[in-house]
Amino acid sequence: MLNAFFASVTVRCLILFNFLFLLQNLLDIKYLWGGSALPSGMTYASYAHRGAYPLIATALLAAVFTLICFSGNKSHPSWRPAKLLVYLWLAQNIFLVGSAIFLRHSNKRLSGSRIR
Repeated sequence: MLNAFFASVTVRCLILFNFLFLLQNLLDIKYLWGGSALPSGMTYASYAHRGAYPLIATALLAAVFTLICFSGNKSHPSWRPAKLLVYLWLAQNIFLVGSAIFLRHSNKRLSGSRIR
């Protein structure tokens, strides 16, 4: 009973975090990969700086959720959705890291210097 409750809470948290993270990734797709102009007054360097802390936070949350869902005896069927959502979360993290690398190389190419 308690195991199913914790699994349910974890699934709800992962749904919320995956949705919020999806919004961030959609913004990256629009501005970095899609070629849309950044909002007025924002440079690629400032866009990168604003995304640094969410990147760190999502990496830490990914580690926490991975530990929660895959450590111990989590073979109960109620943990299956949580495990699938962790895989989605990790895939989004990989995409965000790829966007950060792309931004770093694009900024180098555009400005001839590194992001400060």
